[in-house]
Amino acid sequence: MNEDNKTTSEEIQIIRAKEVAKITGLAEPTLYKLENDDPTFPKKVQIGPKAIGWVKKEITNWVANKIANRK
Repeated sequence: MNEDNKTTSEEIQIIRAKEVAKITGLAEPTLYKLENDDPTFPKKVQIGPKAIGWVKKEITNWVANKIANRK
């Protein structure tokens, strides 16, 4: 594997709604609403028949972008 194909564990880590809520400071129902209402919010990943999660790096990048763009 060459250097360009390496990923860190954070880039591939899938986190559940409870942790996403902790990282973002948002309520869990708001996460599902944002997915439909905010095109910049990361899309969920189906990880099982009844389980979903989000890519941690996408969530932390989204939060960082919100911070960077605050007025």
